[in-house]
Amino acid sequence: MKLLTRFYDGIEKYVLPYEKFRLFSDIAAAVDPARGIDPSAICESDRKAIIRKAEGWLEHPFPQLLASDFIRFEREGNRSIFESMYFERRHMTYIFALAEAIEQKGRFTDRIMDGVMLILDEQDWVIPAHIDHRYPLNPWYKEHPYIDLFSAETASTLAFVWLFAHESLDRISPLICERLRYEVHERMTRAFLEHDMYWMGLDGRVVNNWNPWILSNVLTVCAILEEDTETRQKVVRRAAESADSFINGYKSDGGCDEGPSYWTAAGAALFAVLELLYDMTGGYVDIFGEPLIRRMGEYEADFHINGSYYINFADCPAHVSPNYRVISRFGRRVGSERLRAFGDCYAEKYPADVSNQRWSLYYTIKSLVEPRRFGVEYKPALQSWYDGICVMIERELPTDDKGFFLAVKGGNNDESHNHNDVGNFIVYLDGEPLILDSGCGQYTKKTFSSRRYEIWTMRSEYHNLPTVNGVSQKNGGQYKASDISYSKDAHELSMDIAGAYPPEAGLVSLVRKFSMRDGVIELCDDIKLREPGSVVFSLLCGRKPDFSERGVVTFEGGARLELTPNLIAEPDESFDVCMEDGSVKRNWRGVELNRIFIKTGEFTSDSFGFRLTH
Repeated sequence: MKLLTRFYDGIEKYVLPYEKFRLFSDIAAAVDPARGIDPSAICESDRKAIIRKAEGWLEHPFPQLLASDFIRFEREGNRSIFESMYFERRHMTYIFALAEAIEQKGRFTDRIMDGVMLILDEQDWVIPAHIDHRYPLNPWYKEHPYIDLFSAETASTLAFVWLFAHESLDRISPLICERLRYEVHERMTRAFLEHDMYWMGLDGRVVNNWNPWILSNVLTVCAILEEDTETRQKVVRRAAESADSFINGYKSDGGCDEGPSYWTAAGAALFAVLELLYDMTGGYVDIFGEPLIRRMGEYEADFHINGSYYINFADCPAHVSPNYRVISRFGRRVGSERLRAFGDCYAEKYPADVSNQRWSLYYTIKSLVEPRRFGVEYKPALQSWYDGICVMIERELPTDDKGFFLAVKGGNNDESHNHNDVGNFIVYLDGEPLILDSGCGQYTKKTFSSRRYEIWTMRSEYHNLPTVNGVSQKNGGQYKASDISYSKDAHELSMDIAGAYPPEAGLVSLVRKFSMRDGVIELCDDIKLREPGSVVFSLLCGRKPDFSERGVVTFEGGARLELTPNLIAEPDESFDVCMEDGSVKRNWRGVELNRIFIKTGEFTSDSFGFRLTH
């Protein structure tokens, strides 16, 4: 579904020349790149937060980026030490520039200069985890043929620093901004136009969040810094063709298989791309009215559970903090009052500290000058069915913090940021986790390597799934659910997940059926084996279980899990693996993780299940 295709022919003639271009053209605080941003368009509380952050860093040294820290990824698999310093250097520079644009007293100008020059002096902006791994250190110093997520973010950050502070920097020396524009052009714009990279999808492959995330930054750089009209035309044309590759990978449901945390860098990043294309072509490129784009936005509202809890299948953490102002604007642009209300309501409930926004600066800054609505009421949908990514969502009540919340996934085991989790489910009660998905741990070299599925958080036996004859699910696109049937009226989902297991599991079929009616959740597994065998069902729980009543597991807070008579439940006494990973502990801060085994006897064909009440 290449929605931008119809704009290809003649798109160049609609690209606005630099002197006629306005950023954020759909709101009153449109920005003329030559004149910077009007600080009065930013609300007082946001201005104060930014000034406080900059003042706190006035005497704080910029981080020193050492080769010995860069090479840790190759030697130890550690990427966080270098990245934390790399990101802080950029964040400081951006905050100083924005603070100076607001205050205009010259207090932060030298600090902007120091940050800019340090970044420009870096050999390359690609992080250790994303370089060509034939080399332990970044090999690019004569040319820059590759753009990754954070080299793109760096270029965009510098573009905004120029927008906010070029007049201040020019008063010190015009060579600072001259070099800034040169380095950004060489490392971003020229690289983008001259090199085909896999994340562009120009060869027809399916692409993930890298595509819109990088494209939003490519277009930001072009919009703010590129004065040559022909170059602007080439960038817009190539970006539109590349963005189509991302859109074409989506099913009609608009679901993001990367999860609600990655939506910020996927659906929301595409939204930024579409806004930039709209502005740069004077409104010619406009697909905000397309149903798919609306559904890509509404996905984030549907996957919200309560507070900062979101459905966290795959690599998504349980706690997500999207930019709700962006969500509100997304709803406004696509004509979804439900999505806009969700964004407005939660922007008021959980106001973001704008001084902590480190990347995706296009929509972060646009949100600073977007008019806001207050006192908006939002009620979540009771049901949602995403047939493309195969996710069922059911709420007992039309509120975030009362009753059961159930989410179930099918799909396959080759999704983006995949876990082996076909048939997995989560349950929240009164807005708090009851049966949960652990999410993933700290990203390391192993996370995106051939050894990914050695990590416990990626394996099916640590999800709410059966292990059959000691065999767990296998990774790969051929390992998937089949015979999927959803009934909205019956509040029921059925699928055969036998195909997610390799042949040695001995499965003929494993039909897993979920329903939620009248405040009762039921799960039934009809299992047929080729030969007599046994199954162990695993459940990860967020409340302390009690096994004193035969055939029943009672959870702290009163929920009851009633088992069919052919099952026996017992605790996993050795489940302490989660304590080895700090990210999992942070993910479930304040939640006591427990793992339950529910075991069958030997059988060839039988039905097993439970009934969950509160």
